[in-house]
Amino acid sequence: MPKNGSDVTSAAIRLARAYTNRKLIIRCRQQPFLSFNDWFIASTSKANGIPKDVGEWVLSFDYNSIESLEKLFDEYPNQIACVIMEPFTDELPKDGFLEKVKLICEKAGTVLIFDEIICGFRTHVSGGQSIYNVTPHLSTFGKGIANGYPMAVLCGRSDIMKLGNMDKNVFLLSCTFGGETIGITAADACIDFMLLEKTPEAMTEYGTALMQHFNSLISKHDLCKFIRISGHPARPELRFKNNGQTDLALKTLFMQKMFEHHIFMERIALSHSHGKDELSATKSALDIVIPFLNTCIKNDQVNNEIIGNTVVPVFTY
Repeated sequence: MPKNGSDVTSAAIRLARAYTNRKLIIRCRQQPFLSFNDWFIASTSKANGIPKDVGEWVLSFDYNSIESLEKLFDEYPNQIACVIMEPFTDELPKDGFLEKVKLICEKAGTVLIFDEIICGFRTHVSGGQSIYNVTPHLSTFGKGIANGYPMAVLCGRSDIMKLGNMDKNVFLLSCTFGGETIGITAADACIDFMLLEKTPEAMTEYGTALMQHFNSLISKHDLCKFIRISGHPARPELRFKNNGQTDLALKTLFMQKMFEHHIFMERIALSHSHGKDELSATKSALDIVIPFLNTCIKNDQVNNEIIGNTVVPVFTY
């Protein structure tokens, strides 16, 4: 039984290749991490130690650009095993994008995989796919299903899933803790709780209020080109930019000042535990920090205000 997101997306890739008898994978360029296993890392700048040809089997397209996906299918006819992607991140689908992706895959006999590791159980108990009513051929879910316990789930169309049977020679995973079942118990309880307490709806309500307040302050202090909060309210993405490039200094100062008000906001990861008190405290901190950042930017004092080192990105591809 898979215990993490990397293993379960890799299991989906193996099933897709077995089902189609093809080797090429298409992933979304704007989604920086789908697995720590070779099939994905080979397509990044961190591929040292992986045979070069493994990376040549992974192609990339742009989110919300159906033309970039169509181009790959035209260039590699009858060679693409699967398209793997998150339903959305900070950019939401436009003009029926997800529906068009599925249509292209089905026309080409390609397996569509939705990575729901983050969207699933945050935006909707059935995953982000349910919001847009687009069901992929395979879906992967991570520890959100079990409230953080080691647990991952691969599910999908039965004719593809049955290839995971031992007698089909697609032995997906074997690991030391594969037989540990506390994750299943946790998932059972967690799903019941989320359905009863309407967790995704509560997180969406909280995120909507937070995003509205954030955007109001950003607009009021003319920081729209420097700070952006976007995406689905249950999984907002916070970005810091300067001349179109990620501004790690500004992000560092923001984190530092928010922490002074007892708010740790390296990114926005909402949970059911976030309630009215947490929202009020966060808004109060933002009311002070956002104007402060505006002053620092105008006076070119961002770097001078930082205490310690500037944060560095985890994923640098």
